Amino acid sequence: MAERYASVGDVRLWSDDAGDPADPPVLLIAGGNLCSRSWPGPFVERLARGGLHVIRYDHRDTGRSTTRDIATHPYTYAELSTDPLAVLDAWGISGAHVVTMSMGTTIGQLIALNNPERLLSLTLMLGGALDVDFEGNIERAFNGEPAAGELPLPKRPMLDVLELMSTPVDGDEAELERRVEKWRILSGGEVPFDTAEFMRWEREAMEHSGRAAESTAHHAVPPPPRERAGELAGVRVPTLVVQALNDPIAPPPHGRHMADLVPGARLVEIPGMGHALPSAVHEPLADQIITHVRRSAQSREHTMSPAENKRRALDMVAAWNRGDVDGVIAYWAPGAVHYNEDGSRMDGDELAKIMRGSLEAFPDLRLDAKSVVAEGDRVMLRISVTATHKGEFMGVPPTGRRVTWHYLEELRFDDRGRVVEHWDVFNFSPLYRELGHVPAGL
Repeated sequence: MAERYASVGDVRLWSDDAGDPADPPVLLIAGGNLCSRSWPGPFVERLARGGLHVIRYDHRDTGRSTTRDIATHPYTYAELSTDPLAVLDAWGISGAHVVTMSMGTTIGQLIALNNPERLLSLTLMLGGALDVDFEGNIERAFNGEPAAGELPLPKRPMLDVLELMSTPVDGDEAELERRVEKWRILSGGEVPFDTAEFMRWEREAMEHSGRAAESTAHHAVPPPPRERAGELAGVRVPTLVVQALNDPIAPPPHGRHMADLVPGARLVEIPGMGHALPSAVHEPLADQIITHVRRSAQSREHTMSPAENKRRALDMVAAWNRGDVDGVIAYWAPGAVHYNEDGSRMDGDELAKIMRGSLEAFPDLRLDAKSVVAEGDRVMLRISVTATHKGEFMGVPPTGRRVTWHYLEELRFDDRGRVVEHWDVFNFSPLYRELGHVPAGL
């Protein structure tokens, strides 16, 4: 697994990944006050084995992301729904299959309304539609009042959890036991609950965060814009809604209601599942997500479109600009052929060595794609490069000078969006002049 930070103003968001970066990207968005470790490692690994490149991240005020007093640094769902886009940007990913849980379903719906171009598909689970007043429903449930509409209120286990988490405990081990007890209650009692595995996962979450207590910051976030629920009728993103039939927070038919708001959304129900991710539900849940991702890809096209190939080419440029050679290589198919200007071939290892050497000589190297043309399975880029000469290059010791060069690049992609052939034609004349080193014959 690799780790990356994304920056949103003065907030840093931690993330990691699993699986092959050439596989379809999946971004997991956790529930309120939960860090990335609320997606259990074995579940993430199951998705990766299913052919997905899985990314999970820590919400602000959780895990290793920036944590501050929300009273002095307030934010709303507007920030929470743009944070995932910054995470995708940090990984050089323009569009992803987004999978959400609990509060994450609200974030997912807002992304579908505000930034649908970033979604290849959307999975909403263990949550409710944008128009549901969850805060009011919890208060009604506590007061023994009836539901305000046709959808049911949260059930007693949810209220028991709120009381449990508001009761002080003494010491890290007591906090660990309380966190596990929370998941036992939310799991609902119909599917097997392995206390030892949750003890292990919650201990990992505590070690990951560097603190025992769970965040409570998201309780102070103002409610989402429920008045925008009607806009979901305009969403065209392939959407899967997962209804856990024993969910005490969003019991049936909350899933059906949410699916009805999004045209073409498909509803699946997981028998016995509560508001938790015990290993007993990993297989059926992963199967549904993997199937949804594959169906979404097939419905878009059986082969990559020119626009998708163009996006991948620009993702490679973005990786270069991060100094991430591995991020570029991730888009190469095994056995990809790289051609020199004279038509001779270069293997991938040799080209990767040259790329890393370029970054040693020019560590702040930056590519500017002046034009990008995509047609069929090919993408042509006209690129200008600027950099500072800080390491030896072609026998010239570092000069500290700002330099420029230009090149044309042609990429041919396969039907999975991987580069299978690659051509470069360079114009190093400006670079040689700026270095004061012009080879004979130029």
